[in-house]
Amino acid sequence: MNDDQRLRSKQTRRIAENLVNQFLSSNHSESDSTDLTNSLVRQFQTYDGHAGLFTIKSSFWYQRYDASPDSVGEVRVDMTESPGCIVDVFRRDWSLESDLDERLINDLNLKQSAECVNCRGQRLRMWVDPRKRTVGIEEIKDDEAV
Repeated sequence: MNDDQRLRSKQTRRIAENLVNQFLSSNHSESDSTDLTNSLVRQFQTYDGHAGLFTIKSSFWYQRYDASPDSVGEVRVDMTESPGCIVDVFRRDWSLESDLDERLINDLNLKQSAECVNCRGQRLRMWVDPRKRTVGIEEIKDDEAV
């Protein structure tokens, strides 16, 4: 890792720590700050500067980018809040129990993927794509090992 990469990595961690502190100060979360910080850093690196965190009441989408092409070390993060629980979108169509919400949201925050069994006995996987600011759900087929 060269010096620019080290600087960028340290900046990303500092930014993630600040975002998580803001997130936790205004939202209840079962996750601890270290786990959420690690998740945000991983998302920023994996999803080209995009990340997401969720609560029962809102979705928070982040985009990290250099402040300007000429600025070395200046980073900016935009945040968009979308009201509503991301699990609610799928509740009726996929027969999800509301008592799953906290666990699903916690897994999506930490792993960007969550699995559950719905009222009809279907094994389901929810996933997050921070680049597109979307959450999806699909049935896990029997031939897919978990």
